[in-house]
Amino acid sequence: MKYLIRGNDFKARQWAKNAPNSDIHWINGARLLFGFKVIAQSWRLKSKSVIVVQRYLNDYPSYWKSFMLVVTDLVYLSYLKMRGIELWWLCHNIDQESEVNHSKFIRWRRHLALSSAKKILVTDPFFIKYASLLFRKYKVPIDAVCFGDYSNQMDIHASNLKVTKPLSEPLSFKSIGFSDLLKLLKEQRNSSEFIGYCGGGVLPKKKYLESVPELIEKSAEEGITLKLLVLSNLSEKKNPRLYRYLLKSPHVIFINSLMDLDLHAIAPYVDFYWTGYDDISMPFSIHAANTTGVPSISLNVGIIPLLLRHYQIGFTLAKDLSNLKETLLILKRYDFKHMEFLKQHEWNSFEKLLQKNNKIRSNSTNSEGILLDR
Repeated sequence: MKYLIRGNDFKARQWAKNAPNSDIHWINGARLLFGFKVIAQSWRLKSKSVIVVQRYLNDYPSYWKSFMLVVTDLVYLSYLKMRGIELWWLCHNIDQESEVNHSKFIRWRRHLALSSAKKILVTDPFFIKYASLLFRKYKVPIDAVCFGDYSNQMDIHASNLKVTKPLSEPLSFKSIGFSDLLKLLKEQRNSSEFIGYCGGGVLPKKKYLESVPELIEKSAEEGITLKLLVLSNLSEKKNPRLYRYLLKSPHVIFINSLMDLDLHAIAPYVDFYWTGYDDISMPFSIHAANTTGVPSISLNVGIIPLLLRHYQIGFTLAKDLSNLKETLLILKRYDFKHMEFLKQHEWNSFEKLLQKNNKIRSNSTNSEGILLDR
């Protein structure tokens, strides 16, 4: 069975790396070309020998490019239906897409995917019940695949210069050499009771970054010396007030780029990962935190608070952050289930699912052969 899968990110690469026995073909390139590449690569294949896996339905800021995504979906999904080729939707974001510029087009595309798919995949078994509820009218079977552990060999972000480029304040950098960062963290460790870490690109669903000032201010009210290591590509134009706060705060080590860090190496200096998403999705930072043995602390939004409690891998703050001091003080003595989480979440979960599907199809074919013989 050949699987044609949309993907060019590090998650796709890790699934492929850990699926040596599966015939996976990752389709890279512009989103607008995905459907046409599917048609080109499946044209000469037997319909029962190929499955197409759609991922991510984000749109473009451009109205017309987003409209063309709808058109290309209609074209290639009609082609799949005509050929009898099976479609799966690997649904990373269950209730909403990460980037929504034209909500009507996104709704149409999600409806098309749900109406055409023979299977929906979510990124954690915990999400199956939520997807089943949200997608109940479509009556599509739902299964789960997982991300796995973090490795410092992963290229999560685009490579960039790792030289130290200071900004206008002593704890702020455009980029930083890793040895310089470790030295800085060691210095800050000596003057801080707690150090938190958060990093990643700016997206509307990520609420933790805009809550950094509130977290810092609350810790000061509670008499706690707290500092945060923040990696973000936030621009001053995007959010002037927050950018200036991150730049100037003596409680924030601000790296204004998405450079890859060795999270294993910084783990001894970090007490928690700061997180908070207002949707139903699995951020890879949860897997990175568990791999490095660091608990997560979340805002009380989205699905992450339920995940942290279910797997016993972190805590959630009250909406007014009133339990911040209590939460920080218990971090070092709580028995978090990091290893148990990692045993249940492995990159080879994708290949296991594909092999299970191949076995079911093989048994079904054999059964049909027996009936024909009779």
